[in-house]
Amino acid sequence: MKLISDHRPLLIKVNTGYRRAVADVEREADRNLSSSRYPAYARWMPSKRARIQTNAPFGLIRQWGGVIRPRNSSGYLTFKTRDGNWVRTKASRQRGTQWLTRAAATFGRHMTDHLRRLG
Repeated sequence: MKLISDHRPLLIKVNTGYRRAVADVEREADRNLSSSRYPAYARWMPSKRARIQTNAPFGLIRQWGGVIRPRNSSGYLTFKTRDGNWVRTKASRQRGTQWLTRAAATFGRHMTDHLRRLG
């Protein structure tokens, strides 16, 4: 019993560092997505792993890329380009930005930083 009680403060620090690191990754994913309407969140898995994801309907297209088509079959996609011109088209190819992968890749750095701060 003594062994468990001696390790309890350490386990609390590791758990706190883990949760803070996951929160940092969530914030970074939100910044990468740049959408306050669909925030990224951590879903706690039974195996004690966090899975970073979002409810954004465009999340997978933004992550992996793909062809975007209008909702109405007779409609057009209309969007403004970087140079300010408006474009109307039936479909458009969007490159993936790996926004969730980039955020999740920083988990180790965030976890290490928080554990150092907790000392």
